[in-house]
Amino acid sequence: MGNVQRPEYDSTPSPSVEEPDWMSNLDDKTSLAELSIVGTNHSVGLTGGDAVQTQAWTLDKQLRAGVRAIDIHVRHHYDDLVIYVGNVSQSQTYKEVEDTCIEFLKENPSEFILLSVQKDIEELEPHARTYYNEIKFRADQQAMYYWKNSGMPTVGQVRGRIVLIGNLACGIPGQYIISSPEISCPTLFQLQSSWNAQKQHLSQRFPKSNVRNTIVSASSPGVFPYSAARNLNEWFMNDMALFEMPLGLIWFNFPGTALINKIIRLNSFCKN
Repeated sequence: MGNVQRPEYDSTPSPSVEEPDWMSNLDDKTSLAELSIVGTNHSVGLTGGDAVQTQAWTLDKQLRAGVRAIDIHVRHHYDDLVIYVGNVSQSQTYKEVEDTCIEFLKENPSEFILLSVQKDIEELEPHARTYYNEIKFRADQQAMYYWKNSGMPTVGQVRGRIVLIGNLACGIPGQYIISSPEISCPTLFQLQSSWNAQKQHLSQRFPKSNVRNTIVSASSPGVFPYSAARNLNEWFMNDMALFEMPLGLIWFNFPGTALINKIIRLNSFCKN
């Protein structure tokens, strides 16, 4: 993979620019459905080699760079939620991700963090709580740092909080989210045609009450995450002027700081 730092792609250990409090310029009355927000796919996928690794920056560095949507895939292991990328454990738990998010929010109370938690496989080990109840338990334990309602909130309602995404204990339910098709890429030669489907999704106009959800990342046995990201991130940045606004949630592997900042600036219309 190597250490490569480009405007749209970055596999170096640290971002070149930080945007820790960019949400301070958003109007409190703005609906989250009106925003364009950078997310990272498999956000703590830092280990496992080139075939598995999805990010180069730690979660704290991603948040400081301006990323505000986090994605983790978990397996339930003896009343803990352990994070995996494929079959590779990332040696991190839901609680560790939660702790990092809370510390960031304490330092930057103007911000909020969207958190997507996906169940990786059926659990094999015994546990006292179901996956759903485990998430609810964590949110109840740190209630002041979660948005405990359900629906589509405004910025002012969620500052300083974690907002769960999907059909979980609270947060933004799946009915508000319109997702793109997954990118299929058995080989790099087929990546362009899959990107064309993502472009179509990004160019469509959706109801104002819904959030567009677009995954701009891919991997397969024949295509490593970083190889796909080098192409997809560049194509996304080059084609941004063609897309319908707002962009909603856009999930990347190895995003560069110029790409992140360009998406952040799309929210300038929301400033007080």
